[in-house]
Amino acid sequence: MGQLEDLQNKGFGSHGGQTYVVEDRDIIPLKKNDEKIVAKAKEIKNKLQSLGLGRVLFENSGNIGKNYRRHDEIGTPICITIDFETLEEETVTIRDRDTMSQKRVSITDVEEVFKNLF
Repeated sequence: MGQLEDLQNKGFGSHGGQTYVVEDRDIIPLKKNDEKIVAKAKEIKNKLQSLGLGRVLFENSGNIGKNYRRHDEIGTPICITIDFETLEEETVTIRDRDTMSQKRVSITDVEEVFKNLF
């Protein structure tokens, strides 16, 4: 494994010759005991993690509002929520920590949106 790959795996990235700390991103299934939602959340998490843009966390502890607040407090820049609409319409909700804005994005566009955010 090269030095850059090793840094990326430890939460660091590089752009334009500069090394920077990559903050966590979080994938949150809306209903923690729904197998289809949890499976879709894990699938999207693994896809985004494979991009090598830093750590992507899977949060499956329940109440979405409490999850958002906890991740606001620890500084998670974005959360991606997987819900029943994800299963029906193939979309996810992306929530920005700083603006608290939320937008629905097609699953097919999530990787590109994710790359552009970081």
